[in-house]
Amino acid sequence: MRLSRLALAVALAAPLAAFATNGYFSHGYGMKAKGMGGAATATASDTFGGAVNPAKMVWVGDRIDFGAELFSPIRTVSREGSTGFGGFYNGSVESDSNYFLIPD
Repeated sequence: MRLSRLALAVALAAPLAAFATNGYFSHGYGMKAKGMGGAATATASDTFGGAVNPAKMVWVGDRIDFGAELFSPIRTVSREGSTGFGGFYNGSVESDSNYFLIPD
């Protein structure tokens, strides 16, 4: 009984994987802003801050930052059971392009 309660507590406390994405819209500019979930309006930690708040550029100094991320949306679609047009639209398709390099 006690072991099952412990197992239940561990299962409820364990983080679940979320397969969600903003698509091609960035939730932050630069690695540090992405790490804060896009909440980088008041911090001046890198040169990408000017994209959110141009007044932050006076605090970054003389530097250049580059960055890129690998975006991999695995996209598939399938349709079954359609009776319209004799089932012509039934089938499945998988995207040929699975990796996209998105610059910061």
